[in-house]
Amino acid sequence: VKGSVNELLKAIQTVHQGGFYLPDEIAKAMQLFLNKSEPKEIIELSDSEKILLEAISKGWTSKQIAKVINKSSRTIDKYREEIYSKFGVESKVQLVAKAIRLKLL
Repeated sequence: VKGSVNELLKAIQTVHQGGFYLPDEIAKAMQLFLNKSEPKEIIELSDSEKILLEAISKGWTSKQIAKVINKSSRTIDKYREEIYSKFGVESKVQLVAKAIRLKLL
């Protein structure tokens, strides 16, 4: 239980300071994913997609993104699905990991 409390405090402090927190097991999985040697992919992103990718990497919700760029959260959800498809991923963690590997973040 003490480890869980320490982990929670670490997460709160990191996010409060503007960081992006991932539990150790997810960070290790991302590291393994990033270290896989694959041919270099090139994914072209529009300016809007770059903004969306950055916001997703910061953990913003569709509602938060929608408010900032003056779109509906349903529209943001559609954009999110499109960017997941473009990257060939199924989750935020996979998206961010792939974007980092491709040096898009």
